[in-house]
Amino acid sequence: MRMQAKIMPTTRTRSKRTKGTNSVYFSESRKRYVADVLVGYYPNGRPKRKRTFHKTKTDAELAVRKMSSLVDSGRPPVVGAPTLAEILDAYLQHVQANRTRRTYESYRSIVDSRVLRSPLGRKRMDQLSPLEIQSLLDKEVHMGRHRSAMLLWQVLRASVRWSARKGVISDLVLGGVDPPNYRRQPKKVWSESQTRAFLRALTSQPVELRAAALVGMQTGLRLSELLGLTEASTDYETGRIEVSHQLQTRYTPATLVPLKTESSRRIVFVTEPAHSALREERSRHHGLGLHNPLGLALLNELGNPWRPETFRKRLAAVAEAAGVPPLPPHQALRHGFASHAIAKGGDIATVSKVLGHSSISLTASTYQHLLESAAKETSQRLSTLFTTEETA
Repeated sequence: MRMQAKIMPTTRTRSKRTKGTNSVYFSESRKRYVADVLVGYYPNGRPKRKRTFHKTKTDAELAVRKMSSLVDSGRPPVVGAPTLAEILDAYLQHVQANRTRRTYESYRSIVDSRVLRSPLGRKRMDQLSPLEIQSLLDKEVHMGRHRSAMLLWQVLRASVRWSARKGVISDLVLGGVDPPNYRRQPKKVWSESQTRAFLRALTSQPVELRAAALVGMQTGLRLSELLGLTEASTDYETGRIEVSHQLQTRYTPATLVPLKTESSRRIVFVTEPAHSALREERSRHHGLGLHNPLGLALLNELGNPWRPETFRKRLAAVAEAAGVPPLPPHQALRHGFASHAIAKGGDIATVSKVLGHSSISLTASTYQHLLESAAKETSQRLSTLFTTEETA
């Protein structure tokens, strides 16, 4: 008879742990005591454990107590080099409370679609090279997704620098990476004759629409800032308006939220006919006894806060009646104000401050095509200074 080989059962060098517990055991292969502590979980749900090796059991038990204390205090020890996905996920959790829901979702969307679902997201930071980051950004630019490339670069740079300040990784992975070169395209705005045609058509519109459109065209406010103006922040005698809040309607019932940056909080002024339209709109509120818990200066025909989509449709209807191409409110009002102000010789620093831009360079890059035309006209006006002909 053929003898079958007898398979001997293998012996474990440590007992099976209960899930989530910390332990000390002796490793036969290393001839050391192991301090084994649960410090968290990976994105796929697997437990993340930190192991250190010691000569004596007492030292290992002391290490377990120290690491457990760090975990309980919210500062778990680092387990090897984190992956790019872990760095991005930790950063997004950190900034979620300080960003609007719309901004946070744009960050999360670009990270999930471009990094977390790619092999690059699973790569550890100590193995990641600047060339791989550059290739990721160049791919977005090559596909024509310039705005996505800029957003992805902003999130990558912020997350790596934040992790470097925490001492988790080094920011050398960004060394030599060229940011995406995205030049803003000129915004479509109405010409001066088209603007006058729109204003003529606007005179026959109800005061609630007329007041909102005129104020937007004279101040260049963002749509959320325009629809979030309050009666308390508006001086109906002088036309002075303090811009400090914006109307949020996308995810919740209409609410007023403070503007995010100091540069966004500013003072603007309106003149006729916007000034008269604002006073007429306030009289409508008081005359009809409208319920206005937010104290808004601009309400729709039903006495409710304006919805951006409704305002856009009403504005497009007026444009069609005037025979001009419909434009989104951001272009018709905000970019229209800035373009005409610069074309009329407005100072770029003043225009930047009125728009609430974070820097003059942002204004200059957005309206560079207008600045070039203004510079050419200035040179032509100065040409008479350098003529050699003498007048009789």
